[in-house]
Amino acid sequence: SVSGGGSKAAYRFSTNYQNQQGTTIGTELSRLSSRLNLDYFISTKLRLRADITYSNGYTTGNYADDVIKNTRSIRSIAYKKMPNMSIYEYDAYGRLTGSYFSPESNIQGSSPNTYNPVAMALEGINKTSNDRFITKFGLYYDINQYLRFSEDLSFDVNYNKVNKFLPQTATGLPWTNVYVNRAYDQTNDSYNIFSNSILRYIRTFNEIHSLTASVSMMTTEGIAYGLKQTTANAASSEFQDPSIPSQNIGDGLGNVASNSRSRSLGFTAMAHYSLLDRYIVMAGLRKEGSTKFDEKYRWGTFPSISLMWRISGENFMQDLIAFNDLRVRFSYGENGHPPRRSNMFFNTYSSVGSYLGEPAVASDNFKLLNLKWEAIKTTNIGFTSEMFQNRLTMDFDYYKNRTEDMFAYNVDIPSSSGYSNTSVINAGTIDNIGWDFSMTYWAVRNKDWKVSFDFNISKNYNILREVSEEFTLVRNESPGNGQYMNLIQIDNPAGSFYGYKYKGVYTNEDDLIARDANGDKIYNLNGKPIKMVYDYNNVNYAFELGDAMYEDINHDGNINASDVVLLGDANPDFFGGFGQLLGYKNFSFRYFFYYRVGNEVINRTRMNGESMFTYDNQTKAVLKRWRKPGDETDIPRSLIGYGYNFLGSDRFVEDGSFLRLKYITLSYNLPNKVCNKLGVNRVRLSSTINNLWVLTNYSGQDPEININSTDGTIFTVGYDDSNTPVPTSFTFNLSVEF
Repeated sequence: SVSGGGSKAAYRFSTNYQNQQGTTIGTELSRLSSRLNLDYFISTKLRLRADITYSNGYTTGNYADDVIKNTRSIRSIAYKKMPNMSIYEYDAYGRLTGSYFSPESNIQGSSPNTYNPVAMALEGINKTSNDRFITKFGLYYDINQYLRFSEDLSFDVNYNKVNKFLPQTATGLPWTNVYVNRAYDQTNDSYNIFSNSILRYIRTFNEIHSLTASVSMMTTEGIAYGLKQTTANAASSEFQDPSIPSQNIGDGLGNVASNSRSRSLGFTAMAHYSLLDRYIVMAGLRKEGSTKFDEKYRWGTFPSISLMWRISGENFMQDLIAFNDLRVRFSYGENGHPPRRSNMFFNTYSSVGSYLGEPAVASDNFKLLNLKWEAIKTTNIGFTSEMFQNRLTMDFDYYKNRTEDMFAYNVDIPSSSGYSNTSVINAGTIDNIGWDFSMTYWAVRNKDWKVSFDFNISKNYNILREVSEEFTLVRNESPGNGQYMNLIQIDNPAGSFYGYKYKGVYTNEDDLIARDANGDKIYNLNGKPIKMVYDYNNVNYAFELGDAMYEDINHDGNINASDVVLLGDANPDFFGGFGQLLGYKNFSFRYFFYYRVGNEVINRTRMNGESMFTYDNQTKAVLKRWRKPGDETDIPRSLIGYGYNFLGSDRFVEDGSFLRLKYITLSYNLPNKVCNKLGVNRVRLSSTINNLWVLTNYSGQDPEININSTDGTIFTVGYDDSNTPVPTSFTFNLSVEF
């Protein structure tokens, strides 16, 4: 970075280049970014500012295809791949040939359920290149000592290109399959213009009244173009560009073009009033319209208000010398979000081939005339305290964020409508409730020594309050092997898990008998005891010794959807961190721990590794499986291709709590005398270790999974499908200021 200037003009230029290899082979990130800031003072009243930013990014990831919905990740396949499946082929003399071993099918199945993960990582392509250019120009004019006008104008140009290639050398699929050497090329260009005109009034009256008021008008316009080309069945896995002649007619193949355009217009009025710097009130009102909605709900109105009382400024606090500052605050505000896509209140049409021998077109989408703004209503109460000559600082906030008319995308709807799904609906209301507490304490702060402690703790959870009639609460009514019920319930946290209660293994004949609520055996009309069964859709599987035992919640002798219960949720009871700074003269040492407590994780990697249902690789836990009468174990017997020994249950729901040493940093500043001899202003040396150590009972690769949905809905939250763990990294830094 370089900065300078004089009394009339100032500048700052910075540039950064980053190159990083991924944890999984075949992944990489490189990024170049530059920024230029210019300020020019035309006069004492008029100033011009220009901010110019350019970035170029190039990301290489492992192959993924939205068309193949059940394609499993490379890490997941690597876990499941049989250990005697070679990466490369051997010749007749037992020598490696260098050609990937990718049979069309084997005892584990065929692609996409299994493939050669190393070939996919090295030969599959999933590259994204991005160029983004953002310019912002500002004009600031002081009309008088109280009144200022500003005008901001910004241009955002974004070019994005995605290349994907699914090689036959990794899948082994027959050459006639439309997923053989499947090449994909997509270009998306977007152009956005933003303007903001603000008239601001600032004045202090009688040294006790302070008023700041503003009115503004904001406009945005966005235009986007997209072009996608998909081909398959190229003659070789070396032909990875869809422009090379190959098949372009078939499932998901061909060319697709898209474009969109949207505008928004907003007006905002705000006022900030302070009395004696102790009583502070701020109020605002925003009116915004967007062309993404039909005329009926095009405009949204969003008010806000906040209050603050600086208690430490009151006369009755003067004798409490421990308090340097004490403030309590309250705020309420509303905001709105438009949907992702534009013009959904129109029907669009496309060719569908022929109907009764004639060319035909059909509607692509469900026309949405009653779509509303997704409104977020936020309430916050908190306090800030600074004590003992600012040695101790504490902050506390309690908040409730209510999202009304929340958006849900690609929602299934009854086929009687003529459509299979709708692009977006207002699905209902959800509350996001929580609190945050943080503190910093300076134990020592003098010329030579600096010692401080930091601590923070938070709690946050989501509660579903209302759901639209069009939004289905249940996606699969009775979970089978490897599945949990996709279910959401009113007044339960979003991210809850529903499944069976696992009770171990049937180890004696008496356990196989069904019992009523009193624990008594259930008999049929012939007086014979009824055995426990799994019976859904007339399956009627009778459990035997060595099978998994599930709790019969309603005591009817049948394990089915009626026995599914709430098993937990992915939301932590609380989370936060703590750390310390130790400084002596020019040396400083920092460390910080991060923790998460009380969240559950569905370890689907472990589920696959203990299923013993197919020929997939299994973990060493299956060595403890039930084999013969008399065995006492919690791992059921092996049943290849049948049985119900790995239903979605709390057997695979694990405690995801952890304590992680987030970073350790040691730094040293060269003395000023040394810097002067070197002709520089400052030299700083530092070294940082990130993610060095973690304490957890979680059996997977890493308990710190992303607590988000795996498929874009609120149904599948908290699943660990062999997710890439957080890596340990070492950073060495030299900073020189001239």
